[in-house]
Amino acid sequence: MGPNASSLFYKMLIEKTPAAKDQDHMDLMMLSHASIPDRTAAILSGDKERIGYVRDLIRDDIIRLRAAGCDRIAITCNTAHYFVDMLEEKKHVIHLISETVNAVKSRPHHSRAAILATRGTIETRIYQDALEAAGIEVYIPSEIGQDKIMSIIYDYVKKGSPAPQALWNDIHSEAAESGCDLAVLGCTELSFAARELKLDITENGFYVDSMDVLASKCVELCAPSN
Repeated sequence: MGPNASSLFYKMLIEKTPAAKDQDHMDLMMLSHASIPDRTAAILSGDKERIGYVRDLIRDDIIRLRAAGCDRIAITCNTAHYFVDMLEEKKHVIHLISETVNAVKSRPHHSRAAILATRGTIETRIYQDALEAAGIEVYIPSEIGQDKIMSIIYDYVKKGSPAPQALWNDIHSEAAESGCDLAVLGCTELSFAARELKLDITENGFYVDSMDVLASKCVELCAPSN
């Protein structure tokens, strides 16, 4: 749902696929529907028509990809899964939120997780409800912390500018000082920033990158051998 997310996700798929030649990679179709209205703005508006409009655009995209022969669909926008969950067509979607929660559960340390995401994602509670159902305590950043996260997303990454290390250090410090043993990067712009800032998203690292999790699941499910 944006050029940065689309390009990074494809790069992740390529990097994660064990391949010696072109034919070892999965076949895929990429639909970068950058013009879809801002998902966070629609959710926070509370306007049923705006929400329904975004929902219907996402449904149309799923139907279009299904008609083109895609049997599995990955949507690289975390916030969009609020709308996906309204759709019957969600059965065709590799669910980003569910897969990320599974990744959190698999970590050797997963007692308290900070959710770093847009206000829209936080408002929907899609991560909070899923993590709490898995027995994991959730931490939501303070208003000041959330302002800093939104600044990273909207003032820097979406505008094509590098995320400031000092600003990220403040976000990290709040999560760590609040007793979190990991933090979920629940926004594709934060996945993009994670690479720029060289955040540790390995199994023993502090961060779980939702888009990295989704890419791994796609390779697992959709590699040519499967």
